[in-house]
Amino acid sequence: MCKVVKCFELNSTAVIMKIIFLCVLSFSICAQAFSEKGIYQTCLNNPTIQKERSDELKRLLEADQKEREEMSQANPGDLINIAKNDLLRRKRVGEIFGEGCFKIPKDYLSAALIYQHGDVPDHYMQAFMWAKNALDLGEPNAKSLMAVAIDRYLVSVGKKQLYGTQVFVLFDSPTLCYCLQPVELSFPDYRRQTACGRSLNESFKWLASLNANTNCPNTYCDQDLTEVPEGSIIGFW
Repeated sequence: MCKVVKCFELNSTAVIMKIIFLCVLSFSICAQAFSEKGIYQTCLNNPTIQKERSDELKRLLEADQKEREEMSQANPGDLINIAKNDLLRRKRVGEIFGEGCFKIPKDYLSAALIYQHGDVPDHYMQAFMWAKNALDLGEPNAKSLMAVAIDRYLVSVGKKQLYGTQVFVLFDSPTLCYCLQPVELSFPDYRRQTACGRSLNESFKWLASLNANTNCPNTYCDQDLTEVPEGSIIGFW
C-alpha cells in the first residue's frame, strides 16, 4: 500500500511540473506572437509608445509648474483644486511607471518634480529616488532636486534636514515670518554647495530675503527634530 501511494505522489509531481512547463512555454510563445503582430505592445518593444509616455510626462510637469507660477494670486479654493490636480498627476505618473515607461533622464526628472509636491513621506522619498536615477543617467538639474526631496522627506518624518532647503511659515505671528527648519550640522557644507549652490550661511541669507521688511528673526524653527548621523541613509549619507 505504501508503495502505491509513493508512486502516485511521484507521478502527480511529474504531471504538475509538466503542466507548469507547458504553461510557461505557451505564455512565452503567445507573448512573442502578440508582440510581433502588434497585439501586445509596451514601451519595451515599441519606441512610439515610449515617446508618447515621455511627452505625456513632460505635459504633466508643465501643468504642475504652471499652477505653481500662479500660486501667488491663488485663493483657498484654487489651492484645493491644485491639491486635487497634484493627486491626479501623481496617479498618472504611477501608471506610466507601472507600464515600465521611464527610460530617459527627463522621464525620471519629470516624475520626481511631480512627486515632490506630494503629501506623505513616501512621495518625497520616491521623488528623491527618481531624481537620483535622473542624475545617474546624466541629468545635471536633478542634483538640486535630490537635495530638496531628501530634505522634505527627512523633515516630514521628524528628522533634521541635510541641505537647508526647507523653511516653515509662522502663520500665528503678527506678520508672516519664515524660519529655517533645523539642519544636521555634521553633514558636510561642501555637499550643500555642490548640490544647491549655497552653503548653510547662504541659506540663512536666503531666509533673510524671505523675511525682508519685517521684524522676523532669521533663525531656526523651534522644532524638536532628531539627528541624522552619517549612515542614516544607505548609499547616500
